[in-house]
Amino acid sequence: MIYYNFDNKLFLIAEIEGEIVGNLSFKGSNRRRLKHAGEFGISVKKRILEHGNSIAIN
Repeated sequence: MIYYNFDNKLFLIAEIEGEIVGNLSFKGSNRRRLKHAGEFGISVKKRILEHGNSIAIN
């Protein structure tokens, strides 16, 4: 797993045998009143999703 962390942002890259198979990004709000909130996105390669619950991305 590759991991990047900047101030209120986080980016994770999932790998299986050196191949990038997914990612997750999170961005927290810069506004003082919304510091507790954020947004995230997840992407996973289709062929990995087709395995259902048999593969866990750690």
